[in-house]
Amino acid sequence: VITGIKLTKVNQIIHIQIQEGKLLPRGEIDEASISWKPVDNYTILDRGVINGRDFHTLSWEKRAIDLDDLTAPEEHLLT
Repeated sequence: VITGIKLTKVNQIIHIQIQEGKLLPRGEIDEASISWKPVDNYTILDRGVINGRDFHTLSWEKRAIDLDDLTAPEEHLLT
């Protein structure tokens, strides 16, 4: 399951990197299993990499990155 996220810059691209771990009974996480998933290693000049699909270019008009807080009621899970 996802246990954390962080912003990571690779090849001038900002990625959302995921930390994951093994889910144990009663919603606990196996601390020994927690690790960061590697981000994809590509550049905007690679063949098949498309602006708007694989990455988004910030401009004066579109210069915001909105990361909202998401909360769920008890007994629910965000996916």
